[in-house]
Amino acid sequence: MIGAHNSRAIVFARTLPLLLSCLSVLLSGVYEAQRSGLLSQQLSRYVQHHLDGFAGGATLAALLGILAGFAMHRFKGRSWIVVWGILASIMAFLWCTLGLSL
Repeated sequence: MIGAHNSRAIVFARTLPLLLSCLSVLLSGVYEAQRSGLLSQQLSRYVQHHLDGFAGGATLAALLGILAGFAMHRFKGRSWIVVWGILASIMAFLWCTLGLSL
Protein backbone atom coordinates (compact mmCIF):
# COMPACT_ATOMS: atom_id res chain seq x y z
CA MET A 1 0.00 0.00 0.00
CA ILE A 2 2.74 2.45 0.93
CA GLY A 3 4.79 1.42 -2.10
CA ALA A 4 1.94 2.30 -4.44
CA HIS A 5 1.62 5.74 -2.86
CA ASN A 6 5.38 6.31 -3.12
CA SER A 7 5.45 5.41 -6.81
CA ARG A 8 2.54 7.77 -7.53
CA ALA A 9 4.29 10.54 -5.63
CA ILE A 10 7.48 9.98 -7.60
CA VAL A 11 5.59 10.03 -10.92
CA PHE A 12 3.83 13.26 -9.88
CA ALA A 13 7.12 14.81 -8.79
CA ARG A 14 8.77 13.90 -12.08
CA THR A 15 5.92 15.43 -14.09
CA LEU A 16 5.78 18.57 -11.92
CA PRO A 17 8.15 20.65 -14.12
CA LEU A 18 6.11 19.77 -17.20
CA LEU A 19 2.83 20.58 -15.43
CA LEU A 20 4.17 23.91 -14.21
CA SER A 21 5.36 24.84 -17.70
CA CYS A 22 1.89 24.00 -19.08
CA LEU A 23 0.31 26.19 -16.40
CA SER A 24 2.69 28.99 -17.31
CA VAL A 25 1.84 28.72 -21.00
CA LEU A 26 -1.89 28.66 -20.18
CA LEU A 27 -1.67 31.80 -18.03
CA SER A 28 0.46 33.53 -20.66
CA GLY A 29 -2.02 32.54 -23.36
CA VAL A 30 -4.92 34.00 -21.39
CA TYR A 31 -2.88 37.16 -20.87
CA GLU A 32 -2.16 37.48 -24.58
CA ALA A 33 -5.77 36.69 -25.52
CA GLN A 34 -6.99 39.49 -23.26
CA ARG A 35 -4.45 41.93 -24.70
CA SER A 36 -5.58 40.98 -28.22
CA GLY A 37 -9.28 41.32 -27.39
CA LEU A 38 -10.17 37.68 -27.99
CA LEU A 39 -11.88 37.03 -24.65
CA SER A 40 -15.55 37.53 -23.87
CA GLN A 41 -16.44 40.75 -22.08
CA GLN A 42 -17.09 39.12 -18.69
CA LEU A 43 -13.86 37.09 -18.72
CA SER A 44 -11.92 39.99 -20.20
CA ARG A 45 -13.01 42.24 -17.34
CA TYR A 46 -11.81 39.70 -14.77
CA VAL A 47 -8.48 39.17 -16.53
CA GLN A 48 -8.00 42.92 -16.98
CA HIS A 49 -8.53 43.44 -13.26
CA HIS A 50 -5.89 40.80 -12.44
CA LEU A 51 -3.61 41.31 -15.45
CA ASP A 52 -0.40 41.70 -13.45
CA GLY A 53 -1.29 38.59 -11.48
CA PHE A 54 -1.64 36.54 -14.66
CA ALA A 55 1.75 37.70 -15.96
CA GLY A 56 3.42 37.26 -12.58
CA GLY A 57 1.80 33.87 -12.00
CA ALA A 58 2.95 32.65 -15.41
CA THR A 59 6.51 33.77 -14.70
CA LEU A 60 6.47 32.26 -11.22
CA ALA A 61 5.08 28.93 -12.48
CA ALA A 62 7.80 28.73 -15.13
CA LEU A 63 10.52 29.57 -12.62
CA LEU A 64 9.21 26.99 -10.15
CA GLY A 65 9.14 24.45 -12.98
CA ILE A 66 12.79 25.11 -13.72
CA LEU A 67 13.77 24.84 -10.06
CA ALA A 68 11.69 21.69 -9.49
CA GLY A 69 13.19 20.13 -12.61
CA PHE A 70 16.74 20.81 -11.54
CA ALA A 71 15.99 19.48 -8.05
CA MET A 72 14.46 16.30 -9.47
CA HIS A 73 17.34 15.94 -11.91
CA ARG A 74 19.85 16.30 -9.08
CA PHE A 75 18.25 14.05 -6.47
CA LYS A 76 16.30 11.43 -8.45
CA GLY A 77 18.57 11.01 -11.45
CA ARG A 78 17.97 11.44 -15.14
CA SER A 79 14.52 11.01 -16.58
CA TRP A 80 13.34 12.07 -20.03
CA ILE A 81 10.17 13.62 -18.63
CA VAL A 82 12.18 15.75 -16.20
CA VAL A 83 14.47 16.93 -19.00
CA TRP A 84 11.49 17.82 -21.21
CA GLY A 85 9.89 19.58 -18.24
CA ILE A 86 13.01 21.64 -17.68
CA LEU A 87 13.21 22.58 -21.36
CA ALA A 88 9.50 23.46 -21.52
CA SER A 89 9.79 25.53 -18.34
CA ILE A 90 12.79 27.41 -19.72
CA MET A 91 10.88 28.16 -22.94
CA ALA A 92 7.83 29.28 -20.97
CA PHE A 93 10.00 31.47 -18.73
CA LEU A 94 11.62 33.11 -21.74
CA TRP A 95 8.22 33.74 -23.30
CA CYS A 96 6.92 35.24 -20.04
CA THR A 97 9.88 37.51 -19.48
CA LEU A 98 10.75 38.50 -23.06
CA GLY A 99 7.65 37.79 -25.13
CA LEU A 100 4.71 39.16 -23.17
CA SER A 101 3.80 42.73 -24.05
CA LEU A 102 3.88 44.18 -20.57
